[in-house]
Amino acid sequence: RHPAPQVRDQWRNHCPWGACSSRVAKGEYPDDYCYTMSTDELRRFAPHSLHFANGVRVNFDSRQYAYELRRGVWCLGVFDNEHNGAVIGAANMRNYEVIFDRDRHRVAFYPSDCGGMHALRHSSVLQGGYSLNGCSRKTPPRAGPPPPPSPPARSSSPAASA
Repeated sequence: RHPAPQVRDQWRNHCPWGACSSRVAKGEYPDDYCYTMSTDELRRFAPHSLHFANGVRVNFDSRQYAYELRRGVWCLGVFDNEHNGAVIGAANMRNYEVIFDRDRHRVAFYPSDCGGMHALRHSSVLQGGYSLNGCSRKTPPRAGPPPPPSPPARSSSPAASA
């Protein structure tokens, strides 16, 4: 069985408050599955894991497979790709450094202490290359745009004419 329907069915049928239908909230898209709930209620949803063909398993709690659409409305963040798998997004990468090895066609999920990184107690495990860091802070606002270039200085000598 494909992973996305399993996670979706668990999300839709096993709510910690009882009848899931009593808290349905409108999402952005027709296939969104959203509920009004507190963060404490969200934490009571069952954990899930991704199982890869090589035997690797990555665990996710509900804060990593759900995202807050708006204050007090949480939506499932795992989607069926309608083929043989699932689409996971940024919610699933929280508290992991996700490293993409494009040469070897591999991906790594490295658990990370985001609080420690933000407090500068330790740095990223990544040494060169590209990753998506689930611990990223919001980018600080940039200073305003640079001033426009000055027009070229005009010559004080008259232009030559033919």
